[in-house]
Amino acid sequence: MVRPTIPETHKQDFGQINSLNPEDIRLIINTIRRNAGYAKSRYLIQKLLNHLDELPHTHIHQPSVIGYIGKTKPNTYLLRKRRAAGGAFKSLASSPLSFQIKHHSFSLPLTLSHIQAAIQNSASILDLDDSWDDEGAVKVPDAVWLDAIEFLIGYSTAIFKNYHVVIAAPSILPCADGSVDLEWRANKARMLINFRNDSSKEAHYYGDRLSDSTQFKGTFPTHIYQEHIASWLKNLKL
Repeated sequence: MVRPTIPETHKQDFGQINSLNPEDIRLIINTIRRNAGYAKSRYLIQKLLNHLDELPHTHIHQPSVIGYIGKTKPNTYLLRKRRAAGGAFKSLASSPLSFQIKHHSFSLPLTLSHIQAAIQNSASILDLDDSWDDEGAVKVPDAVWLDAIEFLIGYSTAIFKNYHVVIAAPSILPCADGSVDLEWRANKARMLINFRNDSSKEAHYYGDRLSDSTQFKGTFPTHIYQEHIASWLKNLKL
């Protein structure tokens, strides 16, 4: 694969950046920093950020791009750049990402595009019939899958907006009794939430923190936001 380069003239037109992946963008930033002087680097990276902010959402691999730019180390210019461009970072990170699965419409902050990918991958659950495991498993009702997805969207968005924490995407799994599991195995903690196939509108959960074996378990109503659940989910930071 041919990697993009910045010509010696430090080309200022980033019109093709929307076709590049995060690795390409990282390479462009590094090339700018190596080959342009301080003032020119500052101008070109600002122009790149401005261009990213104007692109259609579907063309931006936002977590990788913004994460890299924000963590590029450390030179006094970039620290100042991050503060000066704070509004642009926040605007881009919080931009809505809308998508549809069958007749269900959803929206997430762009930063949580990995959550969107997990949700879209789980859509096959809606196509399972009875005995999908050849051992008598129950078909997962749309309403149970939807409960799990609305929980995941609501809590991941609230944690991002309230705590500035991006949680990892869970595995979204069908169970033989027609329920749905959300399962996280992160570096610091694990958590399993089961959305029951009944009329209780309650979910059962179990979590543990690997550093001190602290356990966290119980039930909660899925239709009411629970701060203690959100607080624990922060342990599942991406």
